[in-house]
Amino acid sequence: STLFPYTTLFRSLVNLLPVLLRLLRPQCRVIVNIQEFRTRRTLWRAWAAPMIMTAHGMIFVDPPDRESLLRWTKLKRPRMECIPIAPNILPVPVTADLRRAWRQRLGIPENNPIMTFFGSFIPSKGLPDLLEAMNNLRRDGVQGCLLLIGFFPYGYTGDREFETRMRELLSDGLAAGWIKLAENCPPEVVSEYLYASDVVVFPFVRGARSNNTTVLAAIVHGLPVITTQGIDTPEGFAEQFGVTLVPAGDPAALTKRLKEVLLSDEEKTRLDRKSV
Repeated sequence: STLFPYTTLFRSLVNLLPVLLRLLRPQCRVIVNIQEFRTRRTLWRAWAAPMIMTAHGMIFVDPPDRESLLRWTKLKRPRMECIPIAPNILPVPVTADLRRAWRQRLGIPENNPIMTFFGSFIPSKGLPDLLEAMNNLRRDGVQGCLLLIGFFPYGYTGDREFETRMRELLSDGLAAGWIKLAENCPPEVVSEYLYASDVVVFPFVRGARSNNTTVLAAIVHGLPVITTQGIDTPEGFAEQFGVTLVPAGDPAALTKRLKEVLLSDEEKTRLDRKSV
């Protein structure tokens, strides 16, 4: 709450920057890069409207954002282009021996499947749903290790409260060894741990989108991906990206899908083919 006035002032200045640049530097071309516009609240989009309407050009990364941007720029429309986003982690060289070595570094036996989440640990990523699904699997006698690769952001009070809650939820699994937490790893180590994984899971609360760089990273590593269908997920997403979708906010459905993958070599092979 202490940061709120400063944050509001900063956002106001950023949104007015194209206007100021056009007034003070009329020879300067102003290009705005905007992300996740269609998923924002109406007030946020109204707040950002001066910025996008006074720019000469606009770049967005998620194709479904186009329709929303067109509606909000009817009065004055800049030239706009969609430039799809790329994975945020590029693959390192891998061999079977290296993969075994990376699993050993994590302290995970070769025959124990690794289910991995990768990204920032924030409420919208659905980590409590993933943890509930893992607990369901263990109660059903299905063995596996949950590997969490990422970081807790440091910012608002809500971030710290979520971190405290998640560390409490993870404590028993960490102590027992079936949860592994890899925080703040360099990119090459993230790639190694992705290759060490068997399945990558993204239980996004609002569903997967084409600008989820972590999903793209898992795909370029050739990994089977299970993620969620939610209000933000565009039609045809599963077919376009070769992933499997379960309903967002449904740990039982996630449990069922994970169990199918872990207990069926045929299903695992099919998912591997989809991810290529």
